[in-house]
Amino acid sequence: AGNSDFFLRVLRPRDHWRLFQDMREYAVALDIETSGYTVQQGGYVTMVGLYDGFDYRPLVRGDGLDKKQLSHELAGYKYLITFFGTVFDLPFLKEALGFQYAGLHFDLCFAARRAGIKGGLKKLEQLLGIPRDESVKGFDGFDAVRLWNAAERGSSQARELLEAYNRCDTVNLFELADILYYMLRAQTGVHAFMEQSALQRRRGC
Repeated sequence: AGNSDFFLRVLRPRDHWRLFQDMREYAVALDIETSGYTVQQGGYVTMVGLYDGFDYRPLVRGDGLDKKQLSHELAGYKYLITFFGTVFDLPFLKEALGFQYAGLHFDLCFAARRAGIKGGLKKLEQLLGIPRDESVKGFDGFDAVRLWNAAERGSSQARELLEAYNRCDTVNLFELADILYYMLRAQTGVHAFMEQSALQRRRGC
């Protein structure tokens, strides 16, 4: 019935992955870019990317990125997908913007580790065959900072590349979530159980 509050009460955060397929229509992927410094050092969020499986929307510092707008954008969703967001994205948003998220959360970094895969988002994309736009292939967080600095100096090309980089980081989370969900689901043994049950029914047991 889409009642996410119920599952917040009965499921541990590490098990929120189990709801991915059922909550997919209420899900949104989120990824942030920063200035390269911690908030204590004067750092800030430069861009927040959001993707719900259909549309990608970037919120940019100085152009619609604040606590009120981010809260408004996320109000229609009940299930958040991030990569290492538990440790980085969400704490940074809380410190920098005062925005706090307390809903269902599928953190793909820790899901991948439980599935036996270690590494950052780009490594997982390569291992699992998830493509990345050629214009930003090979870029990393340092490049995102460099592009932001260039955009601040007036480079429209840098702004476009930064958005393309963030779009890949955000959009690819949905495909990765799909893969990791089925990997973790297989680990539960439910496939073998269902096949055995179906076999027994066919045999009339």
